[in-house]
Amino acid sequence: MSDPQSTRVRGTLSVVIPAYAQERWIGNDLERIQSRLEEISADHEIVVVVDGVVDRTEELARAVAGPSTRVEVLEENRGKGFAVRHGILGTRGQIVGFIDAGGDIDPTAIATAARTVDRGLADIAVGSKRHPLSSGSYPFIRRVYSWGYQLLIAVLFSLKVRDTQVGIKFMTRDVVDKIFPDLCTDGFSFDVELLALARRRGFVRVEECPVTIVAGFPSTINTRTAWEMLIDTLQTFVRMRIKKSYD
Repeated sequence: MSDPQSTRVRGTLSVVIPAYAQERWIGNDLERIQSRLEEISADHEIVVVVDGVVDRTEELARAVAGPSTRVEVLEENRGKGFAVRHGILGTRGQIVGFIDAGGDIDPTAIATAARTVDRGLADIAVGSKRHPLSSGSYPFIRRVYSWGYQLLIAVLFSLKVRDTQVGIKFMTRDVVDKIFPDLCTDGFSFDVELLALARRRGFVRVEECPVTIVAGFPSTINTRTAWEMLIDTLQTFVRMRIKKSYD
């Protein structure tokens, strides 16, 4: 049997949870994440960023928040990218990451991704449904959107990541300090801007990690969000490759 200490994250670990209209799931979701972090990290913090006051998400998150968890509230909905950026820029960890609220990603994936970064194996560890050890299913329409979107990303940014959109990513503090102040995408294509800019600035060690997708949670991806992601992605391309704004 392996030593439990060998599976723990050695550096300070910060986890941001962006949450929009999550009153149905946030309590159970946060409890599971807190429990998992207690198992893998002796020094950690959780930042729940409530992205707009539209329901009881803040109240229910505070009801189960432990001593290492703080809840921050954005009065208006600004988008996942803005919420993640807001939360991460206020963290203190040496290993920093985020996991989407909603419960569709089993929080055991946090351990794998965070340890990958903690042990110096990657600058950024990303969850990937296409990893051979990943499990679970997701709606057919999301598979179609994902396949088409990843093809576009490969063409536009030369990213060698098979799945950019799973809502769990961890990275070094160096990545946070040198990348996050310049990110500006507020929507779901924030992940692509993050990975593309990291690559452009020399953070090329990106590892895909397995995830377990939990059935029974509704998808937030529809035709409207897919269109918005396309527009945001093209705007990132223009800023990066044509206007050279990030340089």
